[in-house]
Amino acid sequence: MTATPYDQPRRRHLAGWLPFIRHYIEMLLAMAIGMVALHPLWTLALQAAGAPHLLDHAELMALVMATDMAIAMGAVMAFRGHGWRDIAEMSAAMYLPFGVFFPATLAGAMTSGTMMVAGHVLMLAAMLAVMLRRRDHYGYRRPARPAAQAAETGAPGTPDPARQRASSTALDAADRRAAVL
Repeated sequence: MTATPYDQPRRRHLAGWLPFIRHYIEMLLAMAIGMVALHPLWTLALQAAGAPHLLDHAELMALVMATDMAIAMGAVMAFRGHGWRDIAEMSAAMYLPFGVFFPATLAGAMTSGTMMVAGHVLMLAAMLAVMLRRRDHYGYRRPARPAAQAAETGAPGTPDPARQRASSTALDAADRRAAVL
């Protein structure tokens, strides 16, 4: 292991990013599983409705894929203790990149294949941007705490000790769940 000029190991810098990187990879895996697991349901539903040809349209297919990814990713984030705001931000990162390219595809300036590839690349960048904007939240080793719980446990002079014990118990349960993961 090499040392910095200040005799501190360089691995510490990377170690601070490991929970962040792990979370990003977990989200990518959840999205892939969501696409693989949920796409057949769309196919069956559209066949049952007598409209299997709808998935032939690139724009609708992109929205279906974004929905599959957002559902799976949102489920993992909810399980890990993230709030609805976090899930909504990440879900928006699934849809908005495709929406940016829809006008070009509909106008014929971009092929549907190019739109799919560009939308996925921009989606990964959008997810990373959301995570980097709140790195302290996504880089935390334990599941995220809802703001209300964080305010209750951190407010000095809280008059209700029962409320503090309840939130402490909830946080301990979240810590045990994180240790399992």
